[in-house]
Amino acid sequence: MDVIPRVVTYLPQHRPAVVELSERAWEPVFAQLRENVPSYVYNAFYPRGWWERQQHDIETLLDEEAEQTLVALIGDEVCGWVSVRLHKEDSMGEIYIL
Repeated sequence: MDVIPRVVTYLPQHRPAVVELSERAWEPVFAQLRENVPSYVYNAFYPRGWWERQQHDIETLLDEEAEQTLVALIGDEVCGWVSVRLHKEDSMGEIYIL
């Protein structure tokens, strides 16, 4: 049987799951990035490691732009999330992070 996630507005109780899901999703990406860019470049962007900076950016987004964030749930479990930015000046939008 297929399970179709339901999409809901982000709520503060979703935060731990969103942060944890993000770390699991991006860990392999950043591991590959570290292998494929010069170490001085990687270290300039992530002097304390990629996760510290990424976690800070995610948590800041959730604190400051929660109203533009949606989460996908299967039952009560977060299985995905997305945050968008809407630009009034040109009536454009972007998927900011997912």
